[in-house]
Parts: sequence; structure tokens; C-alpha cells
Amino acid sequence: MNKKSVALLFVFIMALQPFLLTSDELNTELTFEAGRSTTPDMMVVDVTTTLGGGVVSSGTTYLATDTHQVSINITNQGITAGQSTLYLRYWPSLAGPGVEVNVGGTQVDLDPFEFQTFVFSHSISIVGPGQKYEVTLTEAVGGEDTLANNFDKLEFEVENLEDGDYVGDTLPVASFPPPRLELDTLTYDVIARNAGNVGVTATFDLTLESLVDGTINTYSSGAVTLEAGSLKYPANSEILQATFDSSAMSGSWRMSATLTFTGIGTEVALDDERIVVFSEFRAQIIPAPDQAVVPGSSTM
Repeated sequence: MNKKSVALLFVFIMALQPFLLTSDELNTELTFEAGRSTTPDMMVVDVTTTLGGGVVSSGTTYLATDTHQVSINITNQGITAGQSTLYLRYWPSLAGPGVEVNVGGTQVDLDPFEFQTFVFSHSISIVGPGQKYEVTLTEAVGGEDTLANNFDKLEFEVENLEDGDYVGDTLPVASFPPPRLELDTLTYDVIARNAGNVGVTATFDLTLESLVDGTINTYSSGAVTLEAGSLKYPANSEILQATFDSSAMSGSWRMSATLTFTGIGTEVALDDERIVVFSEFRAQIIPAPDQAVVPGSSTM
């Protein structure tokens, strides 16, 4: 065999090398294939509420006495289709007894790696700690290698919490000298959010007191209802506005602002003041050095 033929044969063998298995490697590969599970793997991913008052405060989950939409996310992480039965049970106390929310269970059929969400409506009227929703997926038809992930629960207390958060505002910042405000229609905002699990009423009030003659003007956003959020969808912040016409005002005024939450009780979340000055203040335009106009000269 000439040198050229030997070289070609060597190149051919090197090209085949990645595709060749030793007997040990082949046995390992066959053992892995034989040991791979072909059963479904039904799993409860999470359980939460998407409607009905709910909030997490200081690490504790609180649901309101309300009608809740309980959302359950499940999946099949096996490599074959799985058929199972989904149960949702409500426990009003640690002692029970548990009550089936979806009486008789709900049949599920999931392809490999498919996710599905089930939502059930349930009303809670019992107040107190130690309550929970418990979710169970029965063993899939044909069996599963593990049932450890076929269960989940949502533990909570039932208590109607009225709470509001002051988030921020666009009010003039107290300073010295006091901020100067234009003579025009002015609007100031206060941003608030429902931080409880029941509806709360928020009111933004603005009071202006003249330091010259003692005139007092009051303005208000009016009562605005802030709805509670759920566990999955917390309440959004909302803007409360107070608008007034300052065209007839002048001089120094004391501007006081309050944000009050009311409902089951009353809470003043913002109560501050600052001195402001209303004037026809105009900013003076000073030409840049290279644009200065020499007296008697013309810019034409």
C-alpha cells in the first residue's frame, strides 16, 4: 500500500472516531436507555388567588371574607401523556374537616411538558387563623415514579384588613426661600394604594391660608374608592388630584396637605405643610456673552 493510500485511510478512521463506541461505552448507553422512566410525572406548580381580597403582610397571607377565584397551575413533566384527577379542598381550621370545592374532582389529561391552569370559585365567610386550600393530583393512570410533587397548599388567615399606603406626591417641596407658584390653574397629585384586602376610601385635601389677611381656601379630590388586590394581582397605585385657580392669589400662603383613608376606621397617612408664594414671577433672560447687544448697535 503506497503512502497516499495510508494517509487517506488514516483520515477516514479519524473522521469516524466520534461515532465509534467502546464496548463499555455501549453498555453504559444501553443501561441509561433501559433505566429512563417512561411514566408521566404529574405536578402541582402553584396555587394562588386571582380574584377576591388578598394580601401578604409581615409574611402572613390574609384573605378577606369574600368570593375568591382559586387558581391552580399544574403540569406533566414526564415523557408520556398523563391522566389524573385534580381535587381542591378548603380547610376552615387546623382541625378540619376539609371540604371539597370541586366535588368529585376534575379530570385532567396532560401531554408531556404541558401546563394547564384550573380556576375555581369559592366563598369564605369564617374568620380566623389556620385556614388553607389544599390541592391534590391523584396518581396518574399507569403509575408515577414519585408522588411527592402531586400536592400543594395555600395557608392563610381570614381577616378583613383595611389599610392604605401613601406612595408619593407632586406638591411643592418646602424650602427657603419658599417656592414661587404661578398665577394659573394648578393641579397637585397624591399617589395612594390599597394595602389591605378590602376596599378603602381615600381623600386628598389641600388647604391654603393667606399669611397676609388669613383667607382660607380648601380644595379636595373627593372620596375615591381604592379596590383591594388579590394574591396574584396586588392593587395598583392610583392618583388623587386637587385643582384650584390661583389667579386671584398673591403673596405668601401656608399650603397644608392631608391624605386620609376611611372605611372600617380612619387613618391619616399624610399631614404636612409648606409656605408658598404666588406671584407673576418671570424668569429674566440674560443673553450669552457672545450674543450681548452693544448699545446703539443693530442686530440687522
